[in-house]
Amino acid sequence: MLPSTIDKDTVFKADKLYIVGQDVVISEGVTVTFEEGCEIQFYDERAYYNSPSFIVYGTLNFEGTAENMIKLAPNQHHFYYTCNIINHGVVNISYMDAINLNIQSKPYSGSTTNAHIEDSYLKSNVAFNKAYLFTYTNGSIKNTDYRLCVESLKRCYLDLFSALGSVYTSDLS
Repeated sequence: MLPSTIDKDTVFKADKLYIVGQDVVISEGVTVTFEEGCEIQFYDERAYYNSPSFIVYGTLNFEGTAENMIKLAPNQHHFYYTCNIINHGVVNISYMDAINLNIQSKPYSGSTTNAHIEDSYLKSNVAFNKAYLFTYTNGSIKNTDYRLCVESLKRCYLDLFSALGSVYTSDLS
């Protein structure tokens, strides 16, 4: 299980499953990196599920590769819940296979955060329709399962339940 606070630069390697079972605060000035092949699972064993979050004041990097993507998902017993990143710092994601990723500046907000996602497969677990966006800048993607409020989204495959999804942007190139 990941600690509740990370207050020094840390690199996680793909040698075990990392559990986010409580809110994990990344302190200001601290860089946390998950290397290629890491598996991160969000899990809360309480009877009433309260999806834990990464709360980022520093920098959170997910550095997967095309051959060895990072996997991020909720626990199989809570498959319909989100993998939250509350971002007050910087989030960089490359080559991630994520289910129900939710990036916001605060819970249930729609404001854009300093987050950048590239070359990733992002899906909702109730998705029936697919969309591919080559470049998406300064906007928000939302549906009932997750919300992405990011600065840039490039070469990502989105698998969303489009009847409930919306795309908001001020700059789509």
